[in-house]
Amino acid sequence: MEKYANPVKDRFRIALIPSLLLGMVTNLYISIIILYADFPILLLSPLIGTALFLLTYIRLKQSKISARNAFIIGSLLVGLEVIIHTYFFGWGASFYFFLFLLPLVFLLEANWKIWGIILFNVLVFGVLIGLSVGMSHSNIPSLLNEYEITIVSYLNAVLTGVVAVAVIIYSSKTLSKRDQLLLEIISDLETSNRQIARQHNNQKILLKEIHHRVKNNLQVISSLLSLQSRNLEDDRLSGVLNESKSRVEAIALIHKKLYQDDQGGNSVDFKAYLQDFIVKQSMLNPRIKFKLSADELILHLDIAVPLGLIVSELITNAVKHAFQDVDVPEVSIELVKLGDQFELWVRDNGVGLCDNFDFNSGDLGLGSDIIVALTDQIDGEMNFYNKKGASFKVSFQNKALD
Repeated sequence: MEKYANPVKDRFRIALIPSLLLGMVTNLYISIIILYADFPILLLSPLIGTALFLLTYIRLKQSKISARNAFIIGSLLVGLEVIIHTYFFGWGASFYFFLFLLPLVFLLEANWKIWGIILFNVLVFGVLIGLSVGMSHSNIPSLLNEYEITIVSYLNAVLTGVVAVAVIIYSSKTLSKRDQLLLEIISDLETSNRQIARQHNNQKILLKEIHHRVKNNLQVISSLLSLQSRNLEDDRLSGVLNESKSRVEAIALIHKKLYQDDQGGNSVDFKAYLQDFIVKQSMLNPRIKFKLSADELILHLDIAVPLGLIVSELITNAVKHAFQDVDVPEVSIELVKLGDQFELWVRDNGVGLCDNFDFNSGDLGLGSDIIVALTDQIDGEMNFYNKKGASFKVSFQNKALD
């Protein structure tokens, strides 16, 4: 894309280059008129002008001066030379024709401020009016006779027209090239966008396939744990395997949502995940009434997996310990957004927490240790309360983790 940048960006600079060259050619023409008038001291004007045009041209080609500054220098040179030559050859020689070229070149730059356009044109016409008024009161004799002045006037008109046509033709070709470049840029961008879209779709398909395979593998592990637990006579070991099975299934459910939902490879519709989780828990524990209230929330995978495991652990603990002697057991999950912060509540109407309950005590078993570790992993905060049963609140932010 870099090959297109300079021709489009430097359109005004490119158009100024032939203008400066034509300025040098014009000064050569004026030098011939001065030599014909036999007034060699006046040659200083076109010679100095040519030297400055040449210097500006070189610095512009080398990008050591901006196009706008080059134009200002060229405009000042044209204005000064017109004033000098009109003074010595008279108003009738029509050197002021060259001033009309300045607005023509000026308007090749499309990014002038409106006040700049107005000011420049006012200055050009101000010079014209000033010259006209000044020369009408001047008594300085012309270096040429009336017939020669008429010839010079015609030549100036013709040369002005030639320069104007040359500038217009050159700028037209430049604009045509620019438009062609823009079309090529658009074409290249469209091709690049199509390639990026194809690559993106391929990556999404690949990620979905990966998540699908991970889910299947986790389900195989879950099935193996289930088979192993059935062959154990020790209820404690069987319970440990079943808890591990629940954790594996919680992770598998996350990966299932990843390949089913159109959220991209690293995002999960966590409300939909909780809905599926509640349905499964209702099937496993039909006597318990599960409730869900959740705002729409798309979670990054780094947050969704640990948070899903936290919910699974809290629900498992409630099912195991909360509902002794409770006739109508209930578990509710609530997910709310508070600014850029989120709160996940898991509540039950069971027996509540013991007075000395503390996740960090290390005496509550592996499940509690897992909850603490996962809460730290998502930079979250866990709080718990006794209010008509046990209530747990996880506060977190939806951000990718390093």
